[in-house]
Amino acid sequence: MPPLQKPLPVEERAAFTVGDAVRYSSISKTTLYRLMDRGIIQFAQFGQRRLILRQSLDQLLTPTPQSPQ
Repeated sequence: MPPLQKPLPVEERAAFTVGDAVRYSSISKTTLYRLMDRGIIQFAQFGQRRLILRQSLDQLLTPTPQSPQ
């Protein structure tokens, strides 16, 4: 049997469990579920498990330039 590989560090994953996304982003679990339900964060669902796509979370966390007033 081949040896088991260590899981990738959270920072290197393409998708996060909700718990990992909370630790990665510092966004609360409740807020993450709300953002997923509103379609603001993309995720894949496997049965009851949701995996949040890193790219979607990174886009949410990236500041957008503000226009001059």
